Amino acid sequence: PEGFQIVHVHKQECLSKNKRVVVGLCDGTSQNQQWMWTEDGKLLHVKSALCLGISNSRGPSLPAISTHCSQAPRWTCHEQEGFLEVENTSLFLKKQGSKVVVKKDRKYLHSWMKIDINQEGKPVNGSLCLKKAGLGAEVSVRSTRNTAPPQIPTTLNAVPDSPEHLIRNTTEAFTRSTTEHSSHDSRQRQHPNLQLTGITETPWVPWTLRPFSSTTEQTGLGEPVRCNFTLTESKVSSRSASLQWRTLGSPCNFSLIYSSDTSGVAWCHPTRIDNTTYGCYPKDLQAGTTYNFRIVSLDGEARTVVLQTDPLPPAKFEVSKEKTTSTSLHVWWTPSSGKVTWYEMQLFDNNRKIQETQIQESTSWNEHTFFNLTAGTKYNIAITAVSGEKRSLTSYTNGSTVPSPVKDINISAKTNSLLISWSHGSGNVESYQLMLMDKDILVHGSVVDKHATSYSFHGLTPGHLYNLTIVTKAAGLQNYRWKPARTTPMEVSNLKVTNDGTLTSLKVKWQRPSGNVDSYNITLFHQGTIKESRILAPQVTETQFKDLTPGRLYQVTISCVSGELSAQKMAVGRTVPEKVGNLEVNSNGSIRSLVVSWSPPAGDWEQYRILLFNDSAVLLNITVGKEETHHTIDDVGLIPGRQYEVEVTVESGNLKNSKRCQGRTVPLAVLQLRVKHANETSLGVMWQTPVAEWEKYIISLADRDLLLIHKSLPKDAKEFTFTDLVPGRKYIATVTSISGDLKNSSSTKGRTVPAQVTGLYVANQGTTSSLFTNWTQALGDIEFYQVLLIHENVVIKNESVSSETSRYSFHSLKSGSLYSVVVTTVSGGISSRQVVVEGRTVPDKVQGVSVSNSARSDYLKVSWVHATGDFDHYEVTIKNKNNFIQTKSIPKTENECVFVNIFHFLDTYI
Repeated sequence: PEGFQIVHVHKQECLSKNKRVVVGLCDGTSQNQQWMWTEDGKLLHVKSALCLGISNSRGPSLPAISTHCSQAPRWTCHEQEGFLEVENTSLFLKKQGSKVVVKKDRKYLHSWMKIDINQEGKPVNGSLCLKKAGLGAEVSVRSTRNTAPPQIPTTLNAVPDSPEHLIRNTTEAFTRSTTEHSSHDSRQRQHPNLQLTGITETPWVPWTLRPFSSTTEQTGLGEPVRCNFTLTESKVSSRSASLQWRTLGSPCNFSLIYSSDTSGVAWCHPTRIDNTTYGCYPKDLQAGTTYNFRIVSLDGEARTVVLQTDPLPPAKFEVSKEKTTSTSLHVWWTPSSGKVTWYEMQLFDNNRKIQETQIQESTSWNEHTFFNLTAGTKYNIAITAVSGEKRSLTSYTNGSTVPSPVKDINISAKTNSLLISWSHGSGNVESYQLMLMDKDILVHGSVVDKHATSYSFHGLTPGHLYNLTIVTKAAGLQNYRWKPARTTPMEVSNLKVTNDGTLTSLKVKWQRPSGNVDSYNITLFHQGTIKESRILAPQVTETQFKDLTPGRLYQVTISCVSGELSAQKMAVGRTVPEKVGNLEVNSNGSIRSLVVSWSPPAGDWEQYRILLFNDSAVLLNITVGKEETHHTIDDVGLIPGRQYEVEVTVESGNLKNSKRCQGRTVPLAVLQLRVKHANETSLGVMWQTPVAEWEKYIISLADRDLLLIHKSLPKDAKEFTFTDLVPGRKYIATVTSISGDLKNSSSTKGRTVPAQVTGLYVANQGTTSSLFTNWTQALGDIEFYQVLLIHENVVIKNESVSSETSRYSFHSLKSGSLYSVVVTTVSGGISSRQVVVEGRTVPDKVQGVSVSNSARSDYLKVSWVHATGDFDHYEVTIKNKNNFIQTKSIPKTENECVFVNIFHFLDTYI
């Protein structure tokens, strides 16, 4: 016996067993949904031979499972409500999503039914509960196959003798047996031929029934057969049948009754062909249907022949072009007239069968899709209707899969051309057609070989949007893929970035390119960082950026935008650098160098350039680093006292900004400044001019801290005399070279000659060993007096006396010697003119004077001991009472003298 489907009444989903027990979409052809009752009230899954059970897990709901039937529970089927209950447990079968569980809950119980097939072959819901025959007796059917001689084995258990019960139960047994026979035949898949399929395995019950005709029993107790006949021909076509038989004895009267499982009983009146041959030719039969033909003689002899009409192919069989894809073909057909078990379809590629399938007959499903096909290929499709073991004539149609569109379209755009490349799609291709459209106008079109993978369009408008379509052609069909394609816009021309001499702005100008431009995207960069970005209309050709940094180099990119493409052009521009601030040129007291100093400018710059000008001649041209703020100019032969001009230029790229300033070296002081001459009241100085420049001299004379003279001299002066000065005074003479506001001085010290003393007087005051001198003090400044005592050109005394002193005494002198006293005024190491006076000490007395007259009256001889010291001679004088009588000069070498003729003088003093 075959199984049935168990359907959830509310959701119309069927109980199925695959890996686990679930509910799903009902499929009458699925073996996973076939169940049947066992004799002991269990539900058996036909395919797996396992029974419906429940899990031994714990919880409010227990999953339904498949298990060995010995371990499966019995199920109680509630006829009225359709509930399924695990016997005597109050556990009811329920649907929970796609799962199936049992719950001990009488609320919201789920109803189940089974799907039956009615007489029209349509599925209908019926009671799931096990059917019982009348009065509780169950109908049991036993089959025997093709026995000879033909018999009709039938077992009826406790069926009442009423004709109604007999007809009902017998018909039911006949229907089940026929279904089993048809199902059996469908699985044999034998080539369909016109054939006698054998005597029916189910008893035939005519309308004029006699219960249990003795002619069908094998008891041997019936009457002998009086009208034997033999079937000689049994043919069928799709809509008709031909049966002929021959009697073995005398002529008989026959009737032919036929029916199928889908139609009622019909009669055919046999015709007599000859004395022993009879025939009957039923018309308007249903194709592909199994009929039971019952030949009955009037004397009760009966034969049943089971014949199947040939199935018809579908009246219309076509490919659905609107559902055709690159890898599938969708075919549809009108259901064949009559009865069809399934349709057998075959797919051929160049007479080679590549796919074959069977499709169960369905009144609501008459289409099929072949998948995994090759794109762009023409296929032949054959369809054959199969009913039982018979097959219809084959109908053919053909169809082509849509060629695959190209893949990976790549567009390499240039300003006036497009290079198109693509990859082949799967399947077959005969050619490619390329179309380049401008809106609805075909600009370029070309057909290329199936092996081509690239193509170029030329002569296009820059920045223009086109529509590219690549059509793939094969097997009379075509497929396409399109893609917008835009040529690259052209760059702007004559792009210029200027500063117009400004420090903080840049002006950008350009010319519009040919072709299409949607907008301009202008971006101002500095070292890769975006400072400002603007989008301008296509008619604009200039713009200005303000508030920029002086001296900074900016990059300006201008993109011509057309759609998603752009053409970029870059230019650079630099703002004018700012000048240095606080520029100064100082000598810092140097005669041969200048120090240039400044404060840095705002903004950017790279270096400074320093130019030194002597009038218009450039003496120095150097660059210094941007971190410097001063520079010393030396070793370039600067002339002291000369005025120079210095230019400091801030350089940034090729731009510069300059500032000038003048500066002067310190002039040289005069050379070899010295005192040319000096006297008591004047001081003359002289000098030599240096190799330098100056404008004039300032000559000054200072007495200590007091400036006495300050006078300007022309630049060619070389000497000067100061007058009306104080004798002996120390002065500082300064000569200052003047050049602009700079000067340099040279000073020298000089002293006037001190004045000489006056009134110098020397006396011995009657002494033989001393001299006394005094004088009148000299005018002016005096440090001291130098007093010299000179005897015989030999300085025997050199004394310095205070300037406050005006006298001096010399002692221990040599008597009678002539001395020179020299007094000199000294001031600052300078001596005045000498004042000299002579003085002599008193000569010394002789000693040991003796007088002798030698006894003569006119004769005297005087002798003595030589005197000490210096003297010129001796003078011997004879006095008489203080009256000089005679004087004699005696050489100093002698120490005696004689007087004669001195008569009369008796008393004489010598």
